[in-house]
Amino acid sequence: MEREFEVESAGDGMASQSPVSDFQDCVQVGIEDILSSTMATLQKLKAFIPVPIKLAMKQAINYVRLGACIRELKSTVTPSNGLLQKTNHAWGNESWSGDPAYLKAVCDAAAKAQMPILECGSGITTILLAIYAGSRGIKVVSLEHHQSWQEKVSKSLRRFGLPGTVLHARLISYGDFDWYEVPEELTSGFGLVVCDGPPASTRGGRVGLLPVCKDRLDDSCVVLLDDAERAEEQAVLSTWKNSGVDVNVIESATGSYASVRMRDSTLTQS
Repeated sequence: MEREFEVESAGDGMASQSPVSDFQDCVQVGIEDILSSTMATLQKLKAFIPVPIKLAMKQAINYVRLGACIRELKSTVTPSNGLLQKTNHAWGNESWSGDPAYLKAVCDAAAKAQMPILECGSGITTILLAIYAGSRGIKVVSLEHHQSWQEKVSKSLRRFGLPGTVLHARLISYGDFDWYEVPEELTSGFGLVVCDGPPASTRGGRVGLLPVCKDRLDDSCVVLLDDAERAEEQAVLSTWKNSGVDVNVIESATGSYASVRMRDSTLTQS
């Protein structure tokens, strides 16, 4: 596996690395070499290793890699697509994770956020929000309907010393659609919503965000909706447009996402 190195020039305004940073980089290169060697060995022996052991070893390797990616993200103002892809791979849930363009948009918005952030669905974006917003003292709250996944993501935050709250919120009926049951402890005044849940298979998809949480969103709130190329999300955006919001769909080589902005008084209408 090729390693990617992010090099910041002095012209970018970044301070040169200290001897401690140089030492950490050397250690990281050594760890990557060991991991690559271990994976190569596992490939040769995988036919003889019991599945539970292989899974445990893979999880341990991904944990080390994720920790390395988190350290790199903490020292990076604007993460590259390569670093985001590497972090996504280390997280180990790529089939349910956002594409690099969406993840980059989440990082950029989180780095500029000045108000609390609400996340619908949890995963790699929870980690990114913790790094770029939570570490600055911005409150980040995530809603997750799978309790086992909520526990996994919460454990990951604690393990890596990252701030953030992941609340278990089961899906319930709101008449025409299903959406998260809003926890009593959920506050208000959210200025950013990262919407990557509930799953598209949910009745109504993600449409419930605005009708259910409108009183908890700031008038200037921005919603980042992933998977805007899918028919389910297009239906959601069409419904939201009718409620009086501005929708901008951003396309990338691997997919698309939408940036939804509230108009004046949109959230206070009955």
